[in-house]
Amino acid sequence: MSIGAGADVYYARGTQALFLTYQPRASHLDFLAGAWRGQYTGQAYGIAYRCTFDRLIGAFGAAYLPKVNGISGTRGNFEIGLGYQMTRRWSIFWRHFSNGSQVFLWTDRANQGWNFLTLDYTFDSGADVPARECIQ
Repeated sequence: MSIGAGADVYYARGTQALFLTYQPRASHLDFLAGAWRGQYTGQAYGIAYRCTFDRLIGAFGAAYLPKVNGISGTRGNFEIGLGYQMTRRWSIFWRHFSNGSQVFLWTDRANQGWNFLTLDYTFDSGADVPARECIQ
């Protein structure tokens, strides 16, 4: 279980965010719930495939965002994440939520995407990290 706090660093700069992530032991899945406030308020609920390689963290999954706005024009979004584990408990993480319109060339929906940079604290000190590494 981890908690992360930070802000959007691109389209909605200064929007404050808080994320709670649950990582079952010996699993590559992350379950995420998050909320933010600022120019836009919103929430995200998602599931992602997460893996580590040494101190690097990568995640890719799907997220549901209940509010549609100028940053994200759909409720269904992709979640992409990159992080760096500084210590066993602390990491810095970039989370991007997007409907993928740049990839799929959708022109009928808003999509700038959310870009949150967070400082995360892991309550479980990583006893299960070796079982979660993608490349050993």
